[in-house]
Amino acid sequence: MSNRLSKDARGGTEYLNENIIGNPEKATNDGLELMRPPLASDNEAATEIVIIASGMAYQEAASWAASTYAVNLRRNDSVSVLLPEGEQPLDMLKARADQFGFAVKLFPLRIVSEKKFTSQLKCQAFLFALALAKIDQMILFSDADMCCLKPLSFLPEVTNGIAYGKIGMVKDSTDHHCKNPKEPWYLTEDERVTYVNSGLIVAGRSALDFFEDCVTISERPEFLRGPFNDQKVINFAFGKRFRDRLMLLSQSYNVKGRRITEETIIGHYRGGTGRLGKQQRKWAHIEMCARVLQTGGAQSRHLAQHCKVLPPKAAWKPPANTALKRAFDQAIKLGRMAENQYRYIAEILCSDASCSLLVFGGGHDAELWYYCVQGRIAYVEDKRKYLEQLPANGVYFKFESKVGFWSQPPPPPEMIDHSWDYILVDAPAGFNAGCPGRQIPIAWAARLARKAVFLHDYERAWERAVGDRYLGAPNSVIKAKGRGDQKLAVYDRSGALSSEKSIASA
Repeated sequence: MSNRLSKDARGGTEYLNENIIGNPEKATNDGLELMRPPLASDNEAATEIVIIASGMAYQEAASWAASTYAVNLRRNDSVSVLLPEGEQPLDMLKARADQFGFAVKLFPLRIVSEKKFTSQLKCQAFLFALALAKIDQMILFSDADMCCLKPLSFLPEVTNGIAYGKIGMVKDSTDHHCKNPKEPWYLTEDERVTYVNSGLIVAGRSALDFFEDCVTISERPEFLRGPFNDQKVINFAFGKRFRDRLMLLSQSYNVKGRRITEETIIGHYRGGTGRLGKQQRKWAHIEMCARVLQTGGAQSRHLAQHCKVLPPKAAWKPPANTALKRAFDQAIKLGRMAENQYRYIAEILCSDASCSLLVFGGGHDAELWYYCVQGRIAYVEDKRKYLEQLPANGVYFKFESKVGFWSQPPPPPEMIDHSWDYILVDAPAGFNAGCPGRQIPIAWAARLARKAVFLHDYERAWERAVGDRYLGAPNSVIKAKGRGDQKLAVYDRSGALSSEKSIASA
């Protein structure tokens, strides 16, 4: 094994095949040898997943992340979300814990300052969980904005390294070592080891001394300010006292969301909760977690690659000098879809004699859909001003839902509660966290559509997450021509849409 190990140029960090650390027979701490029994041979069975959370945004993200770990482990009871004592778990978190079998636990938190709360929270939670761990147990600490894509496994070199006091982490994409010697967390060039990201940590009881040190550092007044939280503390502790304890794991255990590939084991939507919770990363995290739960957690190829995006092309044209032609012209001039997307749907509807259509959303394209199906249509609208402009069969419905929050869909209005050949979902609004979003109409469409569902604004993370949950992966995605990244997802429910038609018409 020794011929596969090499030292980092800065010293202190060992690599195996440039990615994963080797198998040290002994580890030292302050001159004392630490001899530990190896962990169980079935390293999944000996691994517990702990996600630390506090506050609504972090609990919500943790409910998603914990679910993905639970479906990817044979023992979902080895997954837990750790909250500080006195904090009530969200209903969403409790519901997902019941559904997927993970635990919600509490730990005592001692806050020394309102500043750098996250640093104190996580460092104390690390120490609490490890103090309760069995001697042969390995704990994987995961940030709440992570997503487990595959069943977890570790090489024997990793499990043995953890048993001897090593701490497994992944190199950060950027070296954030402080460059200012005046700052208390500054490390000299000789002190620095590889800068690691604290989103994922693998450790055992043999590392208690390291995390005791981290708690102490996190409470020092000079560390209650500045950039970063526990990550700053951890990297400082490695450099000052524990240079030989860092074990670099494969990058596949902590991959930025936009860089996820088929090899990714755990994706990380960094900053996708809490302070950045209103940004797009939050919805991207929810979307990927929903995909994992939809596929049962083992389909990495499906998760890493979205369905085929069809190139924008033009084919179908409405007959000249007809009401359909006038409605089509108005739609492409004033409507929210791109011309090629309107053509795609209109061709399918016009070529399917006597088909019926349910549309969520009115507006400037309402007449186009009416003439495509010759009046065999109903519209559901949550804005009364559009309801009054509909050509026929309008139904008002107020959607009691919110983007980013799962709810129990109510039954559909009686007028539409029957099968429809095609359903188009283009409402209600879902462009920010204050909108109702489209969970309810998508859930209804999954039950009522016979032939196909068309979902507009599929480029939005929440629309993708909800669509994937209720409808599965779309058969095709129609990219807008001249409308930025706007996308139309097509879900073929009966095989009625041939691939040749879909490609030719897109």
